[in-house]
Amino acid sequence: MDVLGLVNLPGWLVTCVLLVVTIYLYITWTHSYFIRLGINGPNPGFWGILFEYGKKGAATLDVELVKKYGKVVGLFHARSPLLLIADPDMIKAITVKHFQSFTNRANPLPMTREMKRAVSVSKDDHWKFIRSVLTPTFSSGKMRKMVPIVQDCLSKLVSNISEQQSKGDYLEMNSVFSNYTMDVVSTTLFGIDLDTQNNPDNEFVKHAKKLMDMKVISPVAAIAFLFPFTVKYMEALQLSTIPKNSFNFFWKLVCNTVSARKADPSQTRIDMLQLMLNTHKDHEMEEEDFNNDLDLDAWKKRGLDDTEISANAVIFMLAGYDTTSSALSFSSYSLATNPDIQDKVIEEIDRVLGKDIPTYDNVLKLTYLDMFFSEVLRMYPPGVRLNREAKDTVEINGVTIEKGMDVHVAVYAVHYLEEYWLDPQTFDPERFTPENKANRNPYCYLPFGNGPRNCIGMRLAQMEAKFALIRILQNFKFATGPETLIPIPLGKGFLLRPAKELKLRLVKR
Repeated sequence: MDVLGLVNLPGWLVTCVLLVVTIYLYITWTHSYFIRLGINGPNPGFWGILFEYGKKGAATLDVELVKKYGKVVGLFHARSPLLLIADPDMIKAITVKHFQSFTNRANPLPMTREMKRAVSVSKDDHWKFIRSVLTPTFSSGKMRKMVPIVQDCLSKLVSNISEQQSKGDYLEMNSVFSNYTMDVVSTTLFGIDLDTQNNPDNEFVKHAKKLMDMKVISPVAAIAFLFPFTVKYMEALQLSTIPKNSFNFFWKLVCNTVSARKADPSQTRIDMLQLMLNTHKDHEMEEEDFNNDLDLDAWKKRGLDDTEISANAVIFMLAGYDTTSSALSFSSYSLATNPDIQDKVIEEIDRVLGKDIPTYDNVLKLTYLDMFFSEVLRMYPPGVRLNREAKDTVEINGVTIEKGMDVHVAVYAVHYLEEYWLDPQTFDPERFTPENKANRNPYCYLPFGNGPRNCIGMRLAQMEAKFALIRILQNFKFATGPETLIPIPLGKGFLLRPAKELKLRLVKR
């Protein structure tokens, strides 16, 4: 091909050059978006900040971004813009005041058909229905019925720790707690007694770990961010970022369990799966557990169908297994590295409970334990971010958020803002005295989100974690040693977890 009469280039080369230029222009065409809106942010480059997650980790990156650019930051995942928010007043507006404009979570990555029916992914009226029906399943009354199941798992936890401690070795706390939470999840959710604490290599655990070890950036995710229009085609081809074999394992397990229980309804069970099956028949709803924005009577119209039950069972398994395990690992690390605080927690347990087994009600009396666990969740929140999608164009605090914008709340970064948290790198449960809580903006503390779309399983997670800490501290103290990594390295994903083995010693009391 003759170019301007100066040089003769092969046609294939010109075609390749034009294709590359076209793709580059397509990817970068949106990169002036935040400049037009007057919002600061880093130079997007070609990939935006996608590869920064792998280099620094989402938690560290968000702290740096907020410190450099302010509490409202314009970012890009390749060509897809997202707005990072770390302003508590704007967070309140997005999650509560203007909730009707931010009802949904953005889903920029391809999802399986089935998982779109889960409470964490569903949208608009379908989300409202699912949330209304599921909320009573996590009521205080239902949690009390779960206590014996959790207590049985606790007995195995203490026995397992005692056996390892008697050998004089370090305990790898990530493994100890992930096995415990898997036992709790499998029994409270599916009614399956895996005994993972004595059989850590079972197939259930292997598939759960594969699902939780998804990469921040995968080829499917990269294509979706580069070419958003391809998402619907990938979904049609049943492509997603979720490992297919492991997803199919749990999907088949749940579907088979649901079918078996419907075939034999005479058996009495108290696990979460049975509660979901009974939603349209349960007349023991507790009105206190319904948010005013939700439909109190939705559960009377119909129950959950099999796909909705299965999708939510898989979501609860994933959320309940990994996040609670990580919270317990960070709790053990915080106790071991702050022995004076550990002594206060133990003193309260001894004074209030003695050797009594923890129950849903007597744990509520442990105010210092609650302060301690709240501080763990401040420094190590389970989710680094939470996100919402703007359904309308809204102006909040002088910032225009256009319809369709993916809005990310920088939970981890907000938990380290010095104007709300004095010396935020220091572990201090006194931040959560009633007086200090009353004097602080409640929207700068978001371990379970906020508003109508907050974490539905918050009660179960807190009960499960506090029970474990109590039972362990009734028998042992956590201690560091030469093999304990201080400070604890953080993982780089959006679900916060220790990046490496957490080795601690347990000293018998």
